[in-house]
Amino acid sequence: MRWWAEGLDVARSVLDAVRRREPAPPGVRRWIDDALRSIGYEPEEAERLAVGLVTAGAAAPVEANGAATSNRGAREQRCFERLAALPVGTLLGFSEVHGDLGFARVRYHYPEPRLLLLAD
Repeated sequence: MRWWAEGLDVARSVLDAVRRREPAPPGVRRWIDDALRSIGYEPEEAERLAVGLVTAGAAAPVEANGAATSNRGAREQRCFERLAALPVGTLLGFSEVHGDLGFARVRYHYPEPRLLLLAD
């Protein structure tokens, strides 16, 4: 239960930093790295993902209402809207790096900022 509560705190702190257009708080990258290693990621991959998660949020432009924006093309926007409309419990299939097929279910929609939580 401790990891779940810590994970929620980390996610909130990253989202708050994105809204303020500031870097993530100290220690967030290390927490994400440790969490990824604890579920089996190799050290190099965990580090790369943790750095990407922390730095990607700081670089995202933010509208006046606080929602992250991007320069989506028409196709990307249609895909985004389709994902946002999926009901909780929907099973999604993904092409993985080595040609395998991965699956995840929609677990929750976060209306602000518009995020989709997936779980496999």
